Amino acid sequence: MARAARSSRAARFVYFILGVLLLPACVALTVTCIQATATAADLTGNLLWFGCGFVSHLTFFLVLNKPMRTYVIGHELTHALWVVLLRGRVKRITVGKQSGSVYATKVNPLIALAPYFFPLYMLAVLGLYALVRWLAPAYASRGTMLFAVGFTWSFHLLLNTWMLTHEQDDVRVAGVIFSYIAIYLLNVVVLGLLLSFVSTSISLEGITHAAWRDLVYAYTLVARPFV
Repeated sequence: MARAARSSRAARFVYFILGVLLLPACVALTVTCIQATATAADLTGNLLWFGCGFVSHLTFFLVLNKPMRTYVIGHELTHALWVVLLRGRVKRITVGKQSGSVYATKVNPLIALAPYFFPLYMLAVLGLYALVRWLAPAYASRGTMLFAVGFTWSFHLLLNTWMLTHEQDDVRVAGVIFSYIAIYLLNVVVLGLLLSFVSTSISLEGITHAAWRDLVYAYTLVARPFV
């Protein structure tokens, strides 16, 4: 968790309103991802590798002990990374078996919620794959990479979902309603980016255009009774 004081009542009310305003975006971008997946021409083989990785971690999650220390390390490192990205300074990081803390000069909702939408281990896999592909392309197996991406994406989703069923100080920074809506929305955005990477028939430009179209339609539909 990122150590921070809870927002004032007025700030939490503003965040609550913002969260409600983000609900149409959640629906719109979910529809975008579903439609992109349904119309992709080359996902069968890629999804097989990705799905095997995802199910492999799901099996570990359900049958074996949850790798909490691994999760906590990634969680706190993500807090620290976003502190640095937003031009703050990390004073201290503590990591335990079940929980940890980051003490920093800056904490805001983005920093507090970062571990729940920023899949650090999955991005590390993609970075390693890019490095191997550059240095030794003959050893850059796309199937192995997709398996690892599926495994780490499952790790990100399942562990964070499980943690959010317990009381988390991170979501108190901007209030529970805004935090849960923002976490869902940002994970859908990451999913859209992931789809454009996994499939050669889904371009980043194409899915971005579709997302904008669906967002405009959703907010137009919501605003229609008021105009």
